Amino acid sequence: MKRTKKVSSFKSQICSFPRLYSCVRSYHAPPRSGTLRASMDFRIAAKTHARVVVLGYATYPSLVSSLISIYAHCHQPHIAHHVFSRVMNLFNINLVIESLMKSGECNVAKKVFGKMPVRDMVTWNTVIGGYIKNSCFLDALSFFCGILSANVEPDGFTIAFVITGCARHGALCNAKWVHGLMVQKRVELNYILS
Repeated sequence: MKRTKKVSSFKSQICSFPRLYSCVRSYHAPPRSGTLRASMDFRIAAKTHARVVVLGYATYPSLVSSLISIYAHCHQPHIAHHVFSRVMNLFNINLVIESLMKSGECNVAKKVFGKMPVRDMVTWNTVIGGYIKNSCFLDALSFFCGILSANVEPDGFTIAFVITGCARHGALCNAKWVHGLMVQKRVELNYILS
């Protein structure tokens, strides 16, 4: 009897993951129309978060990014920060940023980026590439300038993202400037740049 209960419990957890993931990913907080609505949204978010934790999915980067986004929409930045602080390694934080960018949550991704104690080239490229994909060309260029001012050497992917953004924005002068930096810094050509 106990064995069957454990197996059925495990099966129900596995089967509930797609529903839970779908619930979290499809959640978009409606515009605030009063404190009652905001408190209801927060209750739904907290209930969903509790379920994520109970089922053991609290460290899945895609769910973490969704929870951060939900709490940001519910105007609960302290809880969003708490969720973020539970993801400790750089690889997972980069995945969280990528997931936020893919879902169009650029401002939330920027906040996560700002809270990171350590960043690598993948982190910078994920933010710049995300801005380009979301048509935020000036923000991407601003982050590129941030790389340069932080004395981080851009790589071929960084240059490819920024030149793509310049092309889509019609900023020929900026594209020429970036190309000049590429030549000056001897950025190695990759399959995108060649």
